[in-house]
Amino acid sequence: YLYNRIEGIYRVAEKIKALVPQIKVAVAHGRMPSRELEKVIGDFLERRYNVLTCTTIIESGIDMPNVNTLIVEGAEQFGLADLYQLRGRVGRGRLRGHAYFLFTPAKSLTHEARKRLEVINQFKEPGSGFRISMQDLEIRGAGNLLGREQHGHIAAVGFTLYSELLSQEIKKLRGEKVKPSLPISLDLKVEARIPSSYVPYQEQRFELYRKIGEIRNQEEILKLKEELRDRYGPLPAETKNLLSLLRIKLIAKELGIVCLRNKGSKIWTTFSPFTPLNQDSREKIQRKLTPEVQSFPLDERNLIISKKGEGKELLVSLEKILQRLKDVLYSE
Repeated sequence: YLYNRIEGIYRVAEKIKALVPQIKVAVAHGRMPSRELEKVIGDFLERRYNVLTCTTIIESGIDMPNVNTLIVEGAEQFGLADLYQLRGRVGRGRLRGHAYFLFTPAKSLTHEARKRLEVINQFKEPGSGFRISMQDLEIRGAGNLLGREQHGHIAAVGFTLYSELLSQEIKKLRGEKVKPSLPISLDLKVEARIPSSYVPYQEQRFELYRKIGEIRNQEEILKLKEELRDRYGPLPAETKNLLSLLRIKLIAKELGIVCLRNKGSKIWTTFSPFTPLNQDSREKIQRKLTPEVQSFPLDERNLIISKKGEGKELLVSLEKILQRLKDVLYSE
């Protein structure tokens, strides 16, 4: 019986004893002395107790092959991954497992909590982990993929960079050489995603996002665009924005830009410390790109680009300016 608050766990254990007087009930939680905790768990596994009232400490790898029933109180407070992990703690032996997730009345549940419970109830068959993880991504949201509205590990780095980092770590584990690269932050306040109304199945959207994380040149963006059009029809505005952001990101990477930020009427542009703007570059910008692009005396890392419009108009104009900037900086 899982009750994830130490303060009231002994009260819950007494309540269980009162309901079923003939059974023996033990308590286990993370603040117990290690020897006492080990003894309680050992006695429970040896069937000296019928019920173990505990916190999520059972999630941390304790093998309980003889346990066939789990009851979780306050299940709406757990994430989908936690619920999946907890459900996997029972039914590991020969006995069929049963998991019961208790929650507060439906009117008290948030939309996300209700959705999590629906998903964990829907996917019961073995090997559901991947499908549940896709649903988890849908519930929490991948957010504005190359912008600010992110969650979890993806929140820290953005979806495409998260995919790149994951790919790099896999290569390292395989013993392959990985070329280091600095992340590019695009904070342009533009909605960019693949909506469910366009690609209805979560697994397909996730696969497309994975492909996006592996794009390395403009030709691959064009191929992805054609694939989307062939499979799903004309691209919606959000997906067109996503492809525009990918093109902008590739040009920014060639220029050594590490950040593009939409701020007021300007796009603040920051260069990598490894690719600073020297005096000659700043003079070229001043001669050929003023007033659209403004450099600063003695500042080797920052530019200001004049912003034109919002949404699609902003992305189109920014891509053109960055291409012109590339031509100016790399022309003889």
